[in-house]
Amino acid sequence: MEGRPHAARPHDQAVQQAREPSPLPQDGRVAAELKTYRVTGTVTLNRDEDDGDVHLALEANGAQLIAEAPEPGCTPNSRDRDEMNAARLVAQDVPVGAKVVAVGIGFFDFKHGQTGHANNYIELHPLISLRRLSRLQCVMAKERSSFVTSGVFSSDCA
Repeated sequence: MEGRPHAARPHDQAVQQAREPSPLPQDGRVAAELKTYRVTGTVTLNRDEDDGDVHLALEANGAQLIAEAPEPGCTPNSRDRDEMNAARLVAQDVPVGAKVVAVGIGFFDFKHGQTGHANNYIELHPLISLRRLSRLQCVMAKERSSFVTSGVFSSDCA
């Protein structure tokens, strides 16, 4: 369906290169918000928001990005509801300092003092997949030189 994000194949590209619309559209989405992105980074904040979302701040190579897992009651008719709920369960328990691979739909938020925002205020919202990387996966990825999954927003496992 045109105008809806397609979650089947995430774009392995830098979400931080997406151009922030000015002004934000009131009743529609821009092209970057119709894409699914995969990023790899370190969790620097894990917080339950007042609206019930789980807010993760991710960092890689000095860049920041917010990934949010929505409150399940807000997504009753989503076609990716099961995936979103599974990602939320992981997000609720992922500790600060963990290396993760996050997959989500691009969303430009407005500036409201949020912690961990990208320079262009794009977020992964909703998260549709979240996977914690083990130390062994990090080492193996470095050896294969294939760890970079998201352009400039990626990091080595430290």
